[in-house]
Order: sequence, then structure tokens, then C-alpha cells
Amino acid sequence: MQKIIIDNFGPIKHAEIEVRQFTIVIGEQASGKTYLSKLVYFFQKLPYTLYDFAFFAEKRAFAIEDFQNKISKEFFLLFNSVIVNKQEFAVEFMYGTSVGLKIFYKSNKINVGCDHFEKMIKVLSRIDVFDPKLVRSFYRIFNSDETSFNPFHEYKEAYIPAGRAFTNIFPSDTRLKIIQKLPDDYFFNFIRRIENVKDEFNDNGGSFESVLDNHQGFINEKTGSLLVEIIAHILKASYLVSINGEKLVFNRDKFVTINNASSGQQESLRILQDLFLLFIEETSGFRAIEEPEAHLFPTAQKKLVEFMSIIGNSTGSSLFISTHSPYILSAFNNLLFAKGVEKEFGDSFKEMLSEEDRNLLPAKESWIDPADFIAYSLKSGGDCSLIFDKGTGMIDENYLDDVSMEIADEFNVMFGNYKKLKSANGK
Repeated sequence: MQKIIIDNFGPIKHAEIEVRQFTIVIGEQASGKTYLSKLVYFFQKLPYTLYDFAFFAEKRAFAIEDFQNKISKEFFLLFNSVIVNKQEFAVEFMYGTSVGLKIFYKSNKINVGCDHFEKMIKVLSRIDVFDPKLVRSFYRIFNSDETSFNPFHEYKEAYIPAGRAFTNIFPSDTRLKIIQKLPDDYFFNFIRRIENVKDEFNDNGGSFESVLDNHQGFINEKTGSLLVEIIAHILKASYLVSINGEKLVFNRDKFVTINNASSGQQESLRILQDLFLLFIEETSGFRAIEEPEAHLFPTAQKKLVEFMSIIGNSTGSSLFISTHSPYILSAFNNLLFAKGVEKEFGDSFKEMLSEEDRNLLPAKESWIDPADFIAYSLKSGGDCSLIFDKGTGMIDENYLDDVSMEIADEFNVMFGNYKKLKSANGK
């Protein structure tokens, strides 16, 4: 079980969060969701960063101090705003029950505690040739499941930030010039990722349908067709990219270029593309996704949750999602409930429904095992609380009710006094 423990980092006073296959964090603006997502992304990416350093560094002889300096540099690139404020903090990430890494800022210095790696570092510092046995030993440090660490997959982990529509602002020739000069941080790495994604789509016919057709026989075609159907429901159009750029096609005579598409289409497209390629490539990855609901109507938010869940279930990928939207929570709750009922009663529940009712259910491929899910709430005051009931296997109903209670209370106060005025005036 992975876990992150945060003390006094940015607006977050204290948080202890399990990281499961599906981890959802909801909170108000400025509550620390972005910091939290970046932190989890940083620690998920760290094994690959250290792998490159250990096996491909120019200087073959190194000590634990070199590892610590490398980690400090990477951490500063992502979180320099916190460090510039000289705010003392501590962040610890547990990769398993006994292996963790702690980063803390004290006495104007980033400190890295990596005692668990000392033995391996001593071994690595003495090797002169690439040894597969050492590679296996290296990734067993971070996870006992050897298949979970694939250093040869370029986009094993990725951060999908809010403001994704930014990738559509510049024309392609200008964008490529900018990319060559971008610093190595989470947002700009995502921009590079999108350019590679577009190239991959273009090389395979330019559409979601053509990419799927070109990989038939290698993947689950039924699930692939379901994903394409959900994409069409969210985008309300067909996506097409060529050397002339990206566009959304509505019919034979009507289309819109991507930079003129709706904000909801632009924001959701980048999530759909990236996750779809994880499915096509049959790759288990990690994705930190900020505000997947951005500019989407609630029914489209529901469909996007189904899409993300299908990707997680079919590829074994882990999704860390930060959101403002109670609709996102409610959609996940439906998927949890469906799986919970199936585990308890098998197909009996579905068989008792009419065909019309069965058609209303979310696709079975999207149902989520409660053991793979967890959800938290971040408060603007810096506190973090669990909002997932491990007993029922669902998000706490009281939390979902509280989200809308303030609006309801406001209306009830106004309506109650309105009725008194009506009564006093004899109306």
C-alpha cells in the first residue's frame, strides 16, 4: 500500500492519504489540491528519475549524497514557490509497508532521507556495466511487483494539468519552436506529451476510430469500441488530426478547428487522447489528473468518469484525480455501488431489471472494486479528511449531502421568510 504524509506544505497543514488505483481528492480552490497532485506525481516519477541517474549517469562512481542532491534538484524544480517562502515542511511517501522516502525543509535547506536506498546505492556505485539483475533489484526497492516498474516506457507516468486548452493557443510551427526551449517541469512535459500524442494519432489515420482499427487483434475490441462511443458522447463530434492540424467534425460539411472548439471539448480531449493511448498500448501507467470536469456539463462529467474507470480497470493504471465537482464523486459512487452489488449478488441484480433499466446502468467495464478506491476532502483551512466509508465501500453520503446543503439552506431561509411576508400581507 502506498501512502503520502504531508505536514505544513503550502496551504496543507496535515494530510495522510492512501494512494490506491483510484484516488479522488475534492476541495475548494486554494485548498492545496494542485500541490497534493504534484507531490504524488513527483514520487511516482522518482523511481524513473533515479533509474536514469543510477544506470546512465556519466559519472559512474557516486554516493548517497549524489542521489540526495538529484532528488533535491528535482523537488526544487516542481516546488520552488514553497521553498522560496522558506516554509518549513515535511513530506514522506511510502512505496510499500517498509520502504519510504522523506523530504523536509529545515534551516533553509532541502533535506532528503533515503536510508532504505543506501545498500543499493553502494552496489550501484561499483558497477561498470549494465546488469539486468541489478535493474530488477532496483525496482524492487520501490515495489515488490516487478511488472509495475517499466523504465523503458517513456510515458509511464504523466501529469495532466488544469488549463489543458493552453496547448491549442499557438499554431503548430510556433508551438514546436517553443517546445524546444521549454524547461523540464510537469506542465511543459505535458505539452511535449500532447505533441507526441498528436503525431501518434496522425500516423494511425488521425482519429480515435482509425487508431483502434490499426490495433485490432492486439487489444480488447469490445472495450475499445465502448471507449470510442463514450468519446463521441463527450466531444459531440469526431476528432481528426492531419498535417494541417486538429479539428472536430460534426458532419460531412461542418467542422471546427480545435482552437475554435468549445472549452469543454478542448479540455476533455487531452485527457481522452492520453488515456486512450494507454489502452491501445496496453500499458499500465500513473496519471495525476487535475479538474477532469472542467467546462463539462454534468452528464458529460459522468461519461468521463466511466471512461477513466474503464482505462484504469482494463490497463491496471492508477489515477489520482483532483476535482471541485460533486458530480464527479456521485458518478464514482454509482460505479462503486454497481461493483459492490455484483460482488454480493452476482448477476442476480442485473437479471431482475427490465431491459430499459439495464440500459441506464453504467457499462460493466467501468465498475470499480471498492478495495481499489479511496476519496478525501481538502479543506481551505489546510485539513484533510477521509470521505470514503470502507464499511459500505462508497463515498460518505453525508459529505455528498453537505456539498449541496449550503445552497439548499440559503434557499430555505429566503423561501421561509417569503412565505411569512405573503401571509402578513394577506396574499
